[in-house]
Order: sequence, then structure tokens, then C-alpha cells
Amino acid sequence: MQDPLVVKVGNKDHTLEAAEDSVRKSGGWFYWIAGLSLANTAAIQTGLGYGMIIGLGVTQIVDAVAYEIISGDPSVRTVALASSVLFSVLVSGMFVFFGVFARKAQLWAFVSGIVLYALDSLVFLVSRDWLALGFHVFVLVSLFGGITWSRAIRKARQAAIHSGDANIPIEP
Repeated sequence: MQDPLVVKVGNKDHTLEAAEDSVRKSGGWFYWIAGLSLANTAAIQTGLGYGMIIGLGVTQIVDAVAYEIISGDPSVRTVALASSVLFSVLVSGMFVFFGVFARKAQLWAFVSGIVLYALDSLVFLVSRDWLALGFHVFVLVSLFGGITWSRAIRKARQAAIHSGDANIPIEP
């Protein structure tokens, strides 16, 4: 029986299963970003007046603009509301897409999502919403952990291939 694949992160050895679990947890943040951004859209468009700090700032801006347009000219309500919701659904869908592939240890998904989420953090920096900015930084650090785990898994698989271990799990 072959030894299980060992994934090294820092000075510690981990099983492949534990490493993949860490990648899935880290990539799961993209689902939270998407879901809470949609919740923000619903809250703003229904006039509840609250937002989730983990949600996207850019969707909150578009939602707020649409809400102001509706308040000023009710005749464009349907177009403004539909445009705002469509924008939020598309942007949130993009983060779900990143989540699907990030949870499979795909580096490009982590990097793309991190870049866009970091850019979104600028909304909170400019508006001086320190709590939301701080939470964005927390999530970014968690997402960077996914990059670390994904790289470690890739390195362990490549080492196993080069050593001739025919019993390595196939990369997702």
C-alpha cells in the first residue's frame, strides 16, 4: 500500500484530504461575497436601508444610485430596479464562478477573485467605512490562504508524479 500524498505548508505536513478541505473553505468565501451582495441589493431596493459588510461595495453603489433615481422619478422605476438587480446578479454570479473553481484549487480563480475583491475594497476606503474595509481585508487574507494551499497541493502532486508514484489522486 502506497503512502498517502503529503502536502507541505510551511513546516507542517498535511494529508491531501486536509489540504483540499482548507482550499474548499477558503474558496467558499466567494459564495458568501456573492450571496450577501445579493442580500444587500434586496435590502437597498426594498428600502430596508442596511447592508452586509462582506458584500460588494460596487453593487451597493449601483443599488443606491438606482434607489435615488427611483425616488426622483418613479416613472423609471422598472428600468432602474431591473438594471440594478441585473448588475448585482451578474457580478455575484462572477463570484460564484470564482468560488466553483477556487474550491477545486484553481489558482486563476483565487487570483482573479482576490484582485476584484481588493479593488472593491477601495469603495470602502474612499467612503471611510472602516468596518467594511476591515472585513474585506479579513476575507482577502482568508482568500490568500487558498492560494497557499492550492500551490502546496500542486507542488505535492508534481513531486509525486516526478517520483513515479502511480497512485496519486488526479487533480480536479
